[in-house]
Amino acid sequence: MSTRNGDPGTTKSNIARNAVLLGAVLVCSARAADPPLPNAASPMDYIAWINAQYSAKVPNESENAAVQYHAAARAYVPNNAAGRAARKPNPLSWTGVERDIIHTWVTANKAALTHLAKAAETDACYFQLRSDTGAMLTLKLDDPAPGTLLRLCHLVAARARLTLLEGKHDAAVVDVLTIFRVYHHIQNQPLLMQYVTALEMAELAYDVLLDLARVAGQDVDYYAIYQTLRIAERSPRRPVHQFEHQKLIGFDLAQRSLRDKDGDGKFETLTGPGGLGRPGRDVRLRPQTLDEIVQDLNTYYSQAMTAFVVDWPEAQDAAKKLAEALRKKEGTLLTHLRPRFARVALGMRRLIAKRSVLHTIFRLHAFHAKQGHWPEKLVDAMPSKSVQEKLVDPFSGGLLQYRRLGEGFLLYSVGENGKDDGGKTSTSDGLPNWQPDGDVIFWPRFDTPLVPTTSQPTTSPTTQPA
Repeated sequence: MSTRNGDPGTTKSNIARNAVLLGAVLVCSARAADPPLPNAASPMDYIAWINAQYSAKVPNESENAAVQYHAAARAYVPNNAAGRAARKPNPLSWTGVERDIIHTWVTANKAALTHLAKAAETDACYFQLRSDTGAMLTLKLDDPAPGTLLRLCHLVAARARLTLLEGKHDAAVVDVLTIFRVYHHIQNQPLLMQYVTALEMAELAYDVLLDLARVAGQDVDYYAIYQTLRIAERSPRRPVHQFEHQKLIGFDLAQRSLRDKDGDGKFETLTGPGGLGRPGRDVRLRPQTLDEIVQDLNTYYSQAMTAFVVDWPEAQDAAKKLAEALRKKEGTLLTHLRPRFARVALGMRRLIAKRSVLHTIFRLHAFHAKQGHWPEKLVDAMPSKSVQEKLVDPFSGGLLQYRRLGEGFLLYSVGENGKDDGGKTSTSDGLPNWQPDGDVIFWPRFDTPLVPTTSQPTTSPTTQPA
């Protein structure tokens, strides 16, 4: 069996094995009863509460993927030049020098990649939360930080793109499976910053798969790849628990770090190390009772979570209302927590859109492999109503925009403004960049369409992916 730096092999049997392993991922999420409300006289240790809920899902430390993630982070060898080259969105534009330095970077990280692969194959994962003072004002993740894991995923994506350019499509799919497993581990952690980082990881995986479609054309069996990935990739979960824990951060601050210095029953001073970006200094707040602070936090985060289950136009309205609510609460503890509802809501929908794009493109290529041409209408490639309902553009609520384009096709999302601009984008570099205005074009990939080859896949699909 062939092996490479840090991966378990590149045969189709190993790809299938990785997919099955992913299906067994243990979802570590808090399911217990809600913790008590904050009490300044008898503070609740919310960090300990969160750790207890999540750690209960991890049988023992030896079966915790976090151990291998720690090892991967310690072994990671950064290379700024290689990292910049690898982040160029079009791997076909890499120069020979850039490919060499990326290959050197991958080779230097053999140990890190091995640990990352082991972590990805471990079911349970939880990173303990800790605080040097017992207050979540100085909350820290037990290393490694989410950013370090994201850099490791960039490394895996770089290796996958190298193998794509070498024609080793199965090896690239193995790497994609690794990224998806890391994504699932991090998405199920308790904090919003972890959730947002996980969304970026999944986007990396989808980008590699889109590159596969562009580089390979009709020389791969898209149905087989789809079958391999169907367990691995799923639409992102709504960040229910992450928002709940963000609220607990506020509770912890309210009971531990607020002071009523004039004795009127209202808290007007936030104290403690870190001071929300002002080390050693107190932060003056608008005076509020503890009950008022708790009500603010409960109201805001309840409304934020409700907005995640509505369509994009309603979510935009909700974001505006929440932003207005924050302006009215200027100077309170809630505004100092700097909630990032809009960023999280937009990031989740961008990932859903990219997932729909990937599945749609795979179906279009499978259609072309069977029929010898691209469909005239998108529904021809996925006639099932249930599939159409799943593969929607979250910014329009309908299917992605599609039309034949010469020997290829045009596929795009209407983007953040929620309206079809006829395939016009606000960027000029041909990249699928998200902007407030204009459409987001995903195919043709980059600035030139790929004319499909006439060769057939090694195994012709007998049915369309469903």
